[in-house]
Amino acid sequence: MLLCLFNVREIIVHLLIGFGMDRGASRIGIDKNWGKGKASGIVDTIVYVLMLPPVFIAAFDPLNIAALSGPRREVERTHEYKC
Repeated sequence: MLLCLFNVREIIVHLLIGFGMDRGASRIGIDKNWGKGKASGIVDTIVYVLMLPPVFIAAFDPLNIAALSGPRREVERTHEYKC
């Protein structure tokens, strides 16, 4: 599951580079404040941090550890999607 998450990170970075995010950031001068980091890498890290908790919860769910799977089940129960 984590391997899939790393593949998603690579896809996001390549899409952002393809859309010219790094060139645009250097053109307007934003990248000077980030040191060696590029704009696509910073956005990628933010997306990775946001995607990591659901992946861990899904990975630990089969273990039926109440501290991990209980809150997720409660959120699913209270926020049912209605079509």
